[in-house]
Amino acid sequence: MNQTQVILESFLSDAGDWGEKFVALAFEVTDNPASQNIVGELFRGVHSLKGGASFISLDEPRLGNLCEFCHDFETFLDGIRKGETPLDVGNRELVAKALYALHDDIVLLQNGENLERHEEMLDSFKGETTETTSVSRSENTVIFKVRKDLLHPNDVANFNKIVWENVLGCPPGTRVVFDLCWDFRLSSAAIGSIVGVLGSAAKIAIVKPPDYMYLVFKRFRFEEFGIQVKNSLEECWQ
Repeated sequence: MNQTQVILESFLSDAGDWGEKFVALAFEVTDNPASQNIVGELFRGVHSLKGGASFISLDEPRLGNLCEFCHDFETFLDGIRKGETPLDVGNRELVAKALYALHDDIVLLQNGENLERHEEMLDSFKGETTETTSVSRSENTVIFKVRKDLLHPNDVANFNKIVWENVLGCPPGTRVVFDLCWDFRLSSAAIGSIVGVLGSAAKIAIVKPPDYMYLVFKRFRFEEFGIQVKNSLEECWQ
């Protein structure tokens, strides 16, 4: 058994414990009018699951859909925690449905099976947001702020379209920045879109990447391509 398999088995064992807990909490969310009190616990659990899955997914692609689901679910729960999203009957049912889905997905992974995307729930979490990236400009700089994980082919295609619509025709010397907001992951295809900008921009930088993306950028030899990876926009052109 190699190291990746050992780490995966350890993760799935811990995830199984969370899966059982999620089922129990699903009953409370559905039946308890004061279920706001347990949202914090749910948030911490989903956040923990996402962190472990994100790290291992670099070498175990089967976890990609779990990472995406946990990320969007976590964001939805955070809105409830902050009072930005009401915990009404409909949203309590959505939370419970998501918890059951997480439990079932963990069981599937433990059995060596692949996961499907929960398209309907993902749309509900995000309010059916389809745009992957927002764009802003500052002097001779174009900034792409990534708004979600770029793993699904449809999302990558949308990202690629937005990038090229805003890069083609830019004047010489234009600098391009991709802001990952400390959180979002890129598939190899999305990374390819960034590398493809090299011929059209004077300088390229990626700012605020999540920790586990640094290894990916190293694999793609970003430094050799002249693509900077920084913690802030201010550090890019020093």
